[in-house]
Amino acid sequence: MVARALGAGRAEVFGHVTWPSLRPRLLAGLRAGIGIAWVVLVPAEMLGVTSGLGYQILNAKDQLAYHHITALILVIGTLGYLIDIVARWALRTPRERAQANTG
Repeated sequence: MVARALGAGRAEVFGHVTWPSLRPRLLAGLRAGIGIAWVVLVPAEMLGVTSGLGYQILNAKDQLAYHHITALILVIGTLGYLIDIVARWALRTPRERAQANTG
């Protein structure tokens, strides 16, 4: 209301007030959604498919290859961590990226 009282138009209010206040929550939700999708994807691959990391875990369990299971768990964790790093980088603004590079 203050921006409107100072003569800002709808686009200016959205670009300078609404979007900056909405953006952190929206991006945090997006990052959480990416994490949940990864957590759900691997167990989903254990059900009725013939490929994927989840399938490989079940296959290694059936063959009693516990060293493969351990390696697959490390791969899943590492990929999840890398996905989170990429998501954090992608969800930052160019200004935040520049500040991180200089500081």
